[in-house]
Amino acid sequence: MIQLRSRRHILRYSVLITLVAVTPTATFVYLVTLFLPFQARAFAMLLAIGLPLVIAFPVSLVALRIVKIVADAVDKLETFVKFDGLTGALARSYFLESARQRLVEGGVVLLVDADHFKAINDTHGHEMGDNALRTIGETLSHAVPADGLVSRIGGEEFAVFLPGIAFESGIGIRPDEGVRRPARRPGGSGGLPPPCRIRAHPPSGHGRSRPRRAPEFVRRAAAGSGP
Repeated sequence: MIQLRSRRHILRYSVLITLVAVTPTATFVYLVTLFLPFQARAFAMLLAIGLPLVIAFPVSLVALRIVKIVADAVDKLETFVKFDGLTGALARSYFLESARQRLVEGGVVLLVDADHFKAINDTHGHEMGDNALRTIGETLSHAVPADGLVSRIGGEEFAVFLPGIAFESGIGIRPDEGVRRPARRPGGSGGLPPPCRIRAHPPSGHGRSRPRRAPEFVRRAAAGSGP
């Protein structure tokens, strides 16, 4: 697949396209005019080479620039749809679709929220709150395996999909328990200001009701009813 990452790439492919256009034409004209007088043959070769150069190169240059503009726009749109702009985690809709497709192979969905997050905004300001959300996103992305998924599903709530494992064996706590741990940036520096802590738990109903299975949570959330 053609990669148009810079103007140099555009120029390189424009030259290549021009050569592809010139070579067959020039070869054919050369063979056809092989027995003609030199002046006639030279004029024919000039036309065979000059016309493709005049037409193919500028046309390919403009066309490839248009292709690059469209490709860049598509990439930006895909990034906007796929990722959360603040934390860099997956967007809710993309996460739900990906998790629903992969849950047929097994896995667990965790809901992660920051306790007392409102206190951060009230005490330290919204900028510190945004930094805390970024820290949570970075911490989860660093901790989750490469084949897992991390998403910000709204506010201070995140969702994590761990493929191919059961909740009890993969997390080490019972489904009706929560786990509270201070969030740290990758590398051990930074973290969340007090009193914020990350709490992870499986998708479940209210109170003491039986926890829902992850596929049901994803279906309900995708339908707009929420976790």
